[in-house]
Amino acid sequence: RVSYGLPRPAESVAVERVFGGEIALQKAAFPRSARAGEILPVTLTWRAVAPPAADYRVFLQLLAADGGLVAQRDAPPGGGYRPSGTWRAGQTIADRHGLPLPDSLAPGRYRLIAGLYNPADGTRLPVAGGGDFVELGTLTIDD
Repeated sequence: RVSYGLPRPAESVAVERVFGGEIALQKAAFPRSARAGEILPVTLTWRAVAPPAADYRVFLQLLAADGGLVAQRDAPPGGGYRPSGTWRAGQTIADRHGLPLPDSLAPGRYRLIAGLYNPADGTRLPVAGGGDFVELGTLTIDD
């Protein structure tokens, strides 16, 4: 028997939330199911509302039903090749990330969230409407 490692289809979710009055997260795309031990591909589409004041970092977190953190990835946009401090107002950036899922992750439903922070002091950018992250949707970890 031959098995091929084909990627799971990603679903796109409209987000349209603004961080710090500078950067809008327009949409996110990721598969709605995965297995423990896999790397979850996530594509975030950002648009500079105004020239960003700093080179921010992106955080992706996978949260259990009780809100506990089970997986995290922090990285600059574009793997460091698209620093936010260089974005021009109106510019749109496709930002790809891989969120490593722990081998020990139990089957079930998890919440995927994302946000931006300033690595100089760790301060998260506030989201218009409240909070300091956006909920991207749920992910099911298969048996």
